[in-house]
Amino acid sequence: MKTLLITLALFGTVTANANPGGFGGGQGHGGKTGPCQKVKSACEAAGFVGGDRNAKKKLWKDCVDPLMAGKSVEGVTVSAKDVEDCKMK
Repeated sequence: MKTLLITLALFGTVTANANPGGFGGGQGHGGKTGPCQKVKSACEAAGFVGGDRNAKKKLWKDCVDPLMAGKSVEGVTVSAKDVEDCKMK
């Protein structure tokens, strides 16, 4: 029974992380050219880094999250339409 619960928990984690329409890739709003990817790419082009806790310009905290909240981020150029389309995913 314990093994079954652990297996189900792991499967749920894998399934939850396999988001084809999110920022990482796949089809839909994310994809390689979708609006969410455009937001992420604009942040990265301005020097924001993901996955590095020690980075001075953190991708999500300092760029993506403020853009999604309707704020501007210095050095980042992304269309308001792409931000709105990404929010709708």
